[in-house]
Amino acid sequence: MKIMRSTLIAALILFSSGSLAATYFSETGPSGRVRRTLVIPDAFAATGAAYLNQLLGVSATWVQCFIDRSGPGYAGIGSTYNGTVFNTGFFLSVIGDSIILNMAPVQATLGGSFPTAQYLGVSGDRLDQIRTRLGSISAIATHVILEGGTNDFLQSNDSAIIPGYTAILNTLTPTKKVIIMGIPQADEAALDPARLSQLNNSKIAAMNAQITILCASYPNCFMSDVKSINMGGKTTDGIHPVSGEYAEISAILNAAM
Repeated sequence: MKIMRSTLIAALILFSSGSLAATYFSETGPSGRVRRTLVIPDAFAATGAAYLNQLLGVSATWVQCFIDRSGPGYAGIGSTYNGTVFNTGFFLSVIGDSIILNMAPVQATLGGSFPTAQYLGVSGDRLDQIRTRLGSISAIATHVILEGGTNDFLQSNDSAIIPGYTAILNTLTPTKKVIIMGIPQADEAALDPARLSQLNNSKIAAMNAQITILCASYPNCFMSDVKSINMGGKTTDGIHPVSGEYAEISAILNAAM
């Protein structure tokens, strides 16, 4: 069972990078509300419901849905199923640096809005590099979570952070709801002392205040309270959240959506 669950999570991560053909099944409750949508390899499409029930150790009702919205449609976050079609719900893309890269395998186990999200995290990316990857955001994405800025600080590129966010917000279509995570606080006690002059909570707070003002000037932009989390003792190296911390981050982001 552990091996099979690991296979499902691995499949989800591979799909997020666009490298795996995948099939989607949504678990529906008695009222038709979609509880979760999971991605499985195409090889199990014909027996998807039985496969998922065995994999997860449940006895649930699963309905196949389609990302191109053919057939009964795609079960986005907040969807319901009336026995024939899904309502539209919404589809989430998450883009950023290694904080997002590390989020993907953890979110696959948390439930809520994130298991079927598209993850576009690349370690070491600055905001200008994140902008070059905006074309990878799914065309059907209605919501985008945006994170970045830590690497700009670490590369002494502070002055490019606001222009970077501005360029990204100007590029993303106004029909998408954009939730800016904000630059997470540092765990200063765990951070390499040589990096403290580049990355510290005083600088982060001042920059987040500027990002908040910028975001407020775009009607489709919303600033989350992730920036307010005290990260003391919650990172592996002063920067990257421990796996368990993503549950708190997820709860805040869910509220913002």
